[in-house]
Amino acid sequence: KKKLNEMLKEKENRYRTVLETISDGIILQSASGEILTWNKGAEDIFGISANNVIGQTTTRKDWPTIHEDGSKYEGKDHPSMRTLQTGEPCRNEIMGVYQPSGDLRWININTNPLFMPDSNTPYAVAISFSDITEFKRLENALKQKEARLKMALEAANAGTWEWDLNTNKNIWSDELYRLYDLDPDNTKASYESWLRSICTEDQQAVEAAVQHASSVGKEINIEWRVNTNDESTRYLMSRGRPQLDSKGEVTKYLGTVFDITERKQAEKNLAESESCYRELFNNIKSGVAIYTVVDDGKDFIFKDFNRAGERLDGDRRDDLVGKSIFKVRPGIKQFGLLDVFRKIGRASCRERV
Repeated sequence: KKKLNEMLKEKENRYRTVLETISDGIILQSASGEILTWNKGAEDIFGISANNVIGQTTTRKDWPTIHEDGSKYEGKDHPSMRTLQTGEPCRNEIMGVYQPSGDLRWININTNPLFMPDSNTPYAVAISFSDITEFKRLENALKQKEARLKMALEAANAGTWEWDLNTNKNIWSDELYRLYDLDPDNTKASYESWLRSICTEDQQAVEAAVQHASSVGKEINIEWRVNTNDESTRYLMSRGRPQLDSKGEVTKYLGTVFDITERKQAEKNLAESESCYRELFNNIKSGVAIYTVVDDGKDFIFKDFNRAGERLDGDRRDDLVGKSIFKVRPGIKQFGLLDVFRKIGRASCRERV
């Protein structure tokens, strides 16, 4: 009997040594809710020593606990209490625990019921939990970063995408569905869905550009029109960068999409304005030359010359553009025009020459 007691004591010592060595918290709780075991890991995580909790319950009011959404964790809802009531284990329950210092620690809890032979009612529950506070901090930081990115994308009228070349799997940000004028509830993010969203006239050229870029591992740089439901015109631009594996082979692309409709409209308006200006410039009867001022009037470079000027001076526009006035008109100083040019260039005033 003495030897048996020694063996039991040695076994208990090994058990306690293991419990005190691991960093996870371990609690043994009776069917009445009384705490029977509270290891060193539990002391560190809860900030409470075993001497202050043995014989107490985990639902004490001075141990405030919360759900992930910040709401109060009621005592009856604690994983250990639910396991004692139902006889079923709980897995990966997340709980926020306030230490006596006021610091909030987040833990991941698992419970297992303990049964006596021939009994369906637990006589105790074993509770293990790990400190995931740092993980939650990183998770929240990531969520905040994603929220800021979403706001930035919405402000820029843009979206992001990922394309795995090996699986053809696509990942789209929420903004892409709106840009592509697709219903996110009825559309799967895919290469094929993207192609169908492209205006028919642009599909062939855009797909050829993407296939060529991906085949040689180059950056994707494309523009296209969207098949909008209201038949309005929408221009998009996408840039995609290749991602390499350890062997240097392209396995996926990460990219962005921007709505460039306003830019395209501005370019169109500018082209129309330029066309009107060019038509007026070339058809007025007076000769007109346009110069670029260099070094605050030290030189003047021909920028443009209209048809009337060609007829009056006998010079060709192509022979003048880009050249210094001193080379083309070497007598400009003698005629007193250089001072007038400089005065106009510096003061932006108007003089009749």
